[in-house]
Amino acid sequence: MSDSETRLLMLIDDEPAQCRLISALAAREGWRTLVVRDSETAIATLGTRQGMQLAAIILDQWVPGDDACALIAELKSRRPAVPILMLTTSASPLLAVEAMRAGATDYLIKPVAPDRLMTALRSATTREAPRAELQPLTDVADAINAERAKFWMLHSAYMGCEAIKYGVGIVLLVMALRRSRSVDPVNKFDMIDKANHRHVNW
Repeated sequence: MSDSETRLLMLIDDEPAQCRLISALAAREGWRTLVVRDSETAIATLGTRQGMQLAAIILDQWVPGDDACALIAELKSRRPAVPILMLTTSASPLLAVEAMRAGATDYLIKPVAPDRLMTALRSATTREAPRAELQPLTDVADAINAERAKFWMLHSAYMGCEAIKYGVGIVLLVMALRRSRSVDPVNKFDMIDKANHRHVNW
């Protein structure tokens, strides 16, 4: 791929291992990665020659400097057309919504699979990709759906236990009724008289 076709990615992160991993993955798809360590440097970079050539931005939630969502809003105000992807360890839907409202294009929960990361980057930079302020939050939606599935599984199990207890109660009641019906009424009174007689003799 020629230099003119190489896309420039700015990675805002202070974790060396993660920076190396993302840079290597991006290079496989023709990206050249510019790594900056804090929010102040990231904002300053936008005014440079390289900053004018950015095709995408990835930032970690815990990047030193400004709050991540505040940094996203600042970057978006200066480069409205550049997609921004946020990396985080939090699965909080509230944080996801806040990040997307600030201008993030996607929200990736760490540890993120390499395929998931590059698919998100590819989708964000495709011309046909939607540019709405709030896009579907794939990871968060998956987490919410998983929690819903757990809830309904537990609910079904509880209802099943209740049904079993109710069914056992019905069976015991029917058995008791059958036993009571199987005893002749005359014999019932004889049994009572004999019991009373024994009680008196005692």
